[in-house]
Amino acid sequence: VNGNGTPDIGVLQSDATGTPWFYVKEGKNGNLLRKVRFDAAFTPQALAMVPDLNADGADEVAVLGIDASGKVRAQVKDVKSIPAVPLGVVDFDRSYTPKYFTVVPNADGAGTTGLAVLGINAAGDVRAQVKDLAGNPINVVHFSPAYTPKGFRAVANADGAGATGLALLGVDASGRVRVQMKHSDPAAATSLIRILYFDKAYSPLGFEVIPNMGGASGTPGLAVLGKNASGIIRAQVKDVDAVSPAPVAILTYTPSYAPQAFRYVADMDGAGTPGLAVLGVDGTTGSVRVQARDLASTLVRKVYFNKTYAPRGFAVTGNIPIVGGGGSLANEFAVLGEHATKGVRVQVKDGSTGDLVA
Repeated sequence: VNGNGTPDIGVLQSDATGTPWFYVKEGKNGNLLRKVRFDAAFTPQALAMVPDLNADGADEVAVLGIDASGKVRAQVKDVKSIPAVPLGVVDFDRSYTPKYFTVVPNADGAGTTGLAVLGINAAGDVRAQVKDLAGNPINVVHFSPAYTPKGFRAVANADGAGATGLALLGVDASGRVRVQMKHSDPAAATSLIRILYFDKAYSPLGFEVIPNMGGASGTPGLAVLGKNASGIIRAQVKDVDAVSPAPVAILTYTPSYAPQAFRYVADMDGAGTPGLAVLGVDGTTGSVRVQARDLASTLVRKVYFNKTYAPRGFAVTGNIPIVGGGGSLANEFAVLGEHATKGVRVQVKDGSTGDLVA
């Protein structure tokens, strides 16, 4: 936000009057950079960061909310300007209860950035409504109502030809776990891109996208974190372009730590090694930690956080230089926690060394 090239940390909070504020602080020292106010009539349901729309060097923020009448609205604001300039107000069909909210790059195949809300109506219909930031409809994408939604992601280059896909992770009545991925572009020749099935013995706990699996077409991978009846926790990774239905990677995590969040990490060691990280809480000791593994399931790092702050969120940021030196060039882990009497704070640590950043 302040142009120094260092990632910043943003947290959405409502004050005593119910007014939502998006606070942005400097990632390396915690200094407050911006406060962005949103309409108090809309109770926040989800937040998404929108890639820079006005070439000012900073991402924008979109907050999805519902008002007392049931209206569903996304407000988009410029984070860098003072005061924050509104960049869009997008209303969605109120007859569909929102479950997931995401930004859709290249939503129409012509480079337009869109917003998508996945919702379910009273009849059980499951669909994603995609609109541009002016509120114009781009597409309505329907998914099988036989699968209860467990995760929803926009997937860039989903077909290996540059198209964006909308991927819905779901579980049916028999316990089958699958991802159904469809084009967001209404002009696509076919709606369906791919259906991928995952081991039904593992109930899904998290869903992530790996941007590029390294193949010739540059297609992404999809990772599903799950837990089986014996308590084993593992992530299955599949390449959306693979001919074989078998996972290309299986990562196993410590079962005593109940997963709270699941994230893709682009650079785990400062050398560009990608992997997947799980934020977990030990059921006996209350210990809070992030366990990071590469795509060969090799442990890269266990990073511990203050357990007196109950985790409320987990983000992976770009590299933040540590004031006074130390750390590495790897991505950082930021954990939002809440203390019973001390309030809310974010603790940031180096993803490779575990050193405290801020």
